[in-house]
Amino acid sequence: MSTATPLSKEQVAFVVYLPMKPEQKARGRAMLMGVVKAMSREPDFINTWVHEKQDDPDVVVLYEAWACLKDEFISSVCQAFAGSSGCHLP
Repeated sequence: MSTATPLSKEQVAFVVYLPMKPEQKARGRAMLMGVVKAMSREPDFINTWVHEKQDDPDVVVLYEAWACLKDEFISSVCQAFAGSSGCHLP
């Protein structure tokens, strides 16, 4: 049996909702998986879960956990992905 480890004071977690146009959903998910793969190589990355919202399958939900403070995340990780194609998901 595994138990979840609570986030420490030096960890931050986000829930991200990404609405997708039904006709662009396959393309959007493919692009998103590229972004998730790139995120996973970041030194502060802990994990992420990606799934569809149960009551709205056109919304993809990400649960992200990072080993840094919120301000550090904003100043480093967000800037690193500012030019990423993932910033323009359909």
